[in-house]
Amino acid sequence: MSCRIPELPFHRAFHPVITKFFLTTLALLPLHSLLADPFEVKFLAWDEQIATRKLGTVGGEITGLHPLQRTPNYKVNVENGVFPVQAIDKKNDKGEPAVLSIKVPAGTIKPLVILLPKPDAPSGLASLVIEDDESSLKWGSIRAFNSTSGALAMAIGNDAKSLPAGWKPIDFQPDPEKTVSLQIGLPAELRKPLETRQLLFSTVWTPDSETRSLAIIVPGTDVRLGPLAIKVITEDRRTVAAQRSAAGKR
Repeated sequence: MSCRIPELPFHRAFHPVITKFFLTTLALLPLHSLLADPFEVKFLAWDEQIATRKLGTVGGEITGLHPLQRTPNYKVNVENGVFPVQAIDKKNDKGEPAVLSIKVPAGTIKPLVILLPKPDAPSGLASLVIEDDESSLKWGSIRAFNSTSGALAMAIGNDAKSLPAGWKPIDFQPDPEKTVSLQIGLPAELRKPLETRQLLFSTVWTPDSETRSLAIIVPGTDVRLGPLAIKVITEDRRTVAAQRSAAGKR
């Protein structure tokens, strides 16, 4: 014996209206907004010159650009793994802002976009996107990048790792609150005993469990200090917590 479920009056009376409204709404939305994936990203200027540039996303002008500090979060629409940044201060042939297309690697949770100089590009910029989520770049850790054209190695204390050319991220998790040596040299040199190494850069480092750092190896600009330099961008967990608390009270 079959049992027929009666059609409810609400369904019969309102279903066509709801369907028409839903289809009309879809028709009014731009296609890219239906396909785009909303993301929150932060930006970091490579140097003071880029920090003064006038740049924008779909949400408006990017403010707070700094070579040593991340911007607040900006919402962007990522479509097919890419989102645009407009160079408001540089125009194309049509008089419109030049566009830098930024590719977000698949699986990235919290992108940090480092804006780099590229004079021959219409926008004058290039970009490097790195994972900035705390589950990846942990507190107390150091993420090193080699921006030079040759392979290097870096040792923090007794932990020595290769730094291939090409901005590949290499992570270190040194013991906190203990001052150790930080050495950079050719890979073969860091395989030698400590006292026989010929180094390209050397300093000391005191790790802090409340901070996380990006360490970018760059060509040196002062011959007195050696052929390499290191650009360090540090974020403090206590400062981040205070900022989040202040934002929650607004």
